[in-house]
Amino acid sequence: MTSSFASVCSDISEHGGDTRAFTEADWNETASETYLPYHASKVRAERRAYEIEKEARGAWTLATICPPVRRRSGSREREREQKREREREKKKPVVSFTLVLLLSSFFKKTKKLSFFRSSRARP
Repeated sequence: MTSSFASVCSDISEHGGDTRAFTEADWNETASETYLPYHASKVRAERRAYEIEKEARGAWTLATICPPVRRRSGSREREREQKREREREKKKPVVSFTLVLLLSSFFKKTKKLSFFRSSRARP
């Protein structure tokens, strides 16, 4: 099962710094529903998984992996692109629908300029 380092600790400094090796005996004891609820949910879920394993009475063995960082593929790039798109949207000029209709009718009547494509052949 893939768990999270959040189930091991909230802050690495609580456990002696980043040079310490963590074991299956290490659990996040500081997280709660009000302080780091995500971390607390990971602890509850993993502990419940081990309870289920005990209830299975050796029918299968549970192993968990607790990566310190999990990054979805391309998530940062996607977030940056979405931010750039929002910025571009803010900079786009806003043209009212009424203005577009007025201009299009004017250009169609004068036949001087048309920015519409027509399926009809022109004379």
